[in-house]
Amino acid sequence: MEEVDTQSEEVAFDKFHEISFKGSPMGATILGPVHNVRHITRDDLRAYVRAHYTASGMVLVVVGDVAHDKTVKLAQQLFEGIPTGEVPEPPAANFHGGIYC
Repeated sequence: MEEVDTQSEEVAFDKFHEISFKGSPMGATILGPVHNVRHITRDDLRAYVRAHYTASGMVLVVVGDVAHDKTVKLAQQLFEGIPTGEVPEPPAANFHGGIYC
């Protein structure tokens, strides 16, 4: 995190998003607040993955010359154990201005 804070491009980019998308997840840094990053535990990460990495939020894309039936069968085998979960409604990402508005 300290490395990111020393790169003026990253600092400017984060500040731009913070101001432009005030009150929205789009305004948060990718890394998150320093306090959160320094205090997150393994259990916190595991709980987050269990809650958010579910089949309901996944998309499988297959491109190319593939055998459709074999591909579907393989996907079912590989992904059948993933919990369904709920798909939350994403919060609005309202842009709060800029020099071109």
